[in-house]
Amino acid sequence: MRRLEKFGAWMKYYFSGWRITRVDAAVFLLLLIAGCLIAGRGLWKNMVRGENLLSGVHRIEAEEAVYAKGRVYIDINTAGVDALMSLPGIGEELAGRIVNYREENGPFASVDDLMRIDGIGEAKVEKIRGRAIAKQ
Repeated sequence: MRRLEKFGAWMKYYFSGWRITRVDAAVFLLLLIAGCLIAGRGLWKNMVRGENLLSGVHRIEAEEAVYAKGRVYIDINTAGVDALMSLPGIGEELAGRIVNYREENGPFASVDDLMRIDGIGEAKVEKIRGRAIAKQ
């Protein structure tokens, strides 16, 4: 309750010269909070769908991804290093190993084939499984 009183006193001091009532300030604050919640909900929905709003971080070309069942999957048979780095637990070094292995041995038959690469185990494949696909 004490914080609320301090906040009220701060609002009274801050808005005293503006001829804005406490009701106006409270309505403004509620609208601001509602706007933040709505914007946050939109961002959360995009993250859950697998769409990265910060696409500049890991640039993914159209041929490197597959859109199915409302989600975006990275095709491990066509994806470059940047696209592979968007998968959980895959850094630049592992992404390079995936690309090198694919170039030397041909396309992957399934996501489970990633376990053939040094540094990728069953636990990492389980993390990747929901975000990757091996399209032939």
